[in-house]
Amino acid sequence: MTITSPHLAIAAAASLAAAAGLGWFAARAEAHGSPSWYAADTRPVTITEASYAPERHTVEVRGTVLQDLKTGILPPTVRIDLSCDGLGVVEVPVRAEGARGIWEWTPCNHAVPVPPGAVCVRTAFGATAQETVR
Repeated sequence: MTITSPHLAIAAAASLAAAAGLGWFAARAEAHGSPSWYAADTRPVTITEASYAPERHTVEVRGTVLQDLKTGILPPTVRIDLSCDGLGVVEVPVRAEGARGIWEWTPCNHAVPVPPGAVCVRTAFGATAQETVR
């Protein structure tokens, strides 16, 4: 099936997103090919920035976590895995800001000599996210 109208594309994406429980913003992101940040509020952990600074040989990783749906508790930490290979894992504390938690990590200068292709994050409750490092 080919959808030629942008309005039909939005409607189709909305029904798919509603079936998946993602809501209107995720549907809009799907229909317009927008970045995944529209759906950030529905995911338990989100990577909002993953960048590599070649002049300093370091990365900057930031994101958010939501409260656990069953307990209503924010995870105390997230585990960041550079290159998603299980080798460069660091545990970072989560700072509460209302019902949401904020986490961020930047290692020392020259600590990451080669840019990692991706970064993976796992909460203490098991939620995961992956993002390409830019």
